[in-house]
Amino acid sequence: MGRKIEWNKNLYFGEYARDHKRAHIAAIKKRVKAPLLYVIAYSLEEGRRARLEIIHNIAFLLPQYDHYKIVGLAEGRQEAFLLVKKMVEDSIEKMGNEDILAYLQGRE
Repeated sequence: MGRKIEWNKNLYFGEYARDHKRAHIAAIKKRVKAPLLYVIAYSLEEGRRARLEIIHNIAFLLPQYDHYKIVGLAEGRQEAFLLVKKMVEDSIEKMGNEDILAYLQGRE
């Protein structure tokens, strides 16, 4: 089975990642190592519990991440954590709960 990466239509970007979003998206699509880039994504595999994960770009090149949906990009680990915090806060504000995957899927 080949690599199947999906992209959320309304991606979240960290403050610094936003300045380089085209380069970051290209790096992922071309499978290029980008040392500062972190991917926020969840698995699309059947039977696997869907949960949001923060994955370093270099690790994201590994086959175990071949079936994921990307919902956000951040520059640096700290920015990645802040971005997930923002996603949870948005989920609570818009849906009244922290079911972040339901919220993100509804943003499509």
